[in-house]
Amino acid sequence: MRLGPQLEALIHRRGTVRLRKIDVVSWQSAVSRQFNIHRLPTLQLYDGTRLVSGDTRQVLRTLNSQ
Repeated sequence: MRLGPQLEALIHRRGTVRLRKIDVVSWQSAVSRQFNIHRLPTLQLYDGTRLVSGDTRQVLRTLNSQ
């Protein structure tokens, strides 16, 4: 199952959440290091600029529960 369409539908329903997709070309890229991306998929939930959760499963549970 592809996660992208599922996330896009969830984001569309909620309206207040934004989804940003990042193509990881290299694990050593500046973006990978900045956001601490070590595996795919990686989901991170922010409230403004504050990281709420960096655990992919927890982010999915949080988004699905609200």
